[in-house]
Amino acid sequence: MRWNESTEETLKQMETDPERGLSEEEAEKRLTAYGPNTLREKRKTGIAVKFFRQFNDFMIMVLLAAAAVSLSVTLVNGEGDFA
Repeated sequence: MRWNESTEETLKQMETDPERGLSEEEAEKRLTAYGPNTLREKRKTGIAVKFFRQFNDFMIMVLLAAAAVSLSVTLVNGEGDFA
C-alpha cells in the first residue's frame, strides 16, 4: 500500500524520476500494459426503473397489501365510496 510509504519508497517502486517523470517509452509501455487511466461510465438508469425501485421496500409492500385488502373489503361489502 503506497499511502503509508515515503515518497522515496514509492518513487523507487514505481521506477520513476521525481524531476522528469516517466520517459515516453515507459509511459507507452505502461499504457499498453495497464490501459488508459480512465473510469468506465455507468449506464444511466431509466425513469421507469427508478419509479419501480421505489416499491422495493418492505414497508411500501405492506402498505400496498393493506390498500389491496381495504379495496377488496370495500368491493365485497358493496360500498361504492373509495374515498
